[in-house]
Amino acid sequence: MRKNGAIIITGGSRGLGQAFVRDALACGHIVATCSRNETAFIRELRAADPDENRFCWRALDITNGAESKKFVKEVARRYGAISGLVNNAGYSDGQLLTMMNEELLQKLLSTNLEALIRITHFVAPYLLREGAGSIINIGSISGKRGFSGMSIYGATKSALDGFSRCLARELGERMVRVNVVAPGLIATEMADATSEVEKQKIIGLTPMGRFGTVADVVGVVRFLLSDDSAFITGQSITVDGGFTC
Repeated sequence: MRKNGAIIITGGSRGLGQAFVRDALACGHIVATCSRNETAFIRELRAADPDENRFCWRALDITNGAESKKFVKEVARRYGAISGLVNNAGYSDGQLLTMMNEELLQKLLSTNLEALIRITHFVAPYLLREGAGSIINIGSISGKRGFSGMSIYGATKSALDGFSRCLARELGERMVRVNVVAPGLIATEMADATSEVEKQKIIGLTPMGRFGTVADVVGVVRFLLSDDSAFITGQSITVDGGFTC
């Protein structure tokens, strides 16, 4: 993949997104990221590159279509091209469907699905213009296996598989690839909300007998951004130590 175009990584201020940003920069890519709030990690990178030669961050609520479009256009203008997109930003919350309120329903749908489709819509023309590129949608095993209280979250994540397969068909002729990476329970801040009893249950059901690490997921994303995966598109790669096998 060309290194002189920017890779956009949404939600790059913490957790998996932070790891994706750090690794992409280490691989020599130009990286543009966005998040609602600036974190110490973002401040560190901005201080190291005040002229935004290889890294830029913007405060952005990705559910805001007008601002998302403005962000994508600014990245393309600043760096001349866009070479990849990692749709990482998302919202995780669970509730039994019978207890679901309208506010939570709309937040899950608008953040995890509508915003992702919209920003992909804004980025895709730039990738088609280059005749190359990689789009990676970060899914979840909740979209592949049932979990009580996660029906809406799981629906937004399973929808990514259908979206990605169909989009891979649309963009493949111009060498633009679209894939899903679906992590299991990964040792991040998000996993801290899982009870110890539930964590041990998950480990017990995982053939490899451990939680996933951030590095486990980062390696797959790095591969899909690279030319080593040039003939892989329309796929969903599950990174869960065998939990769903």
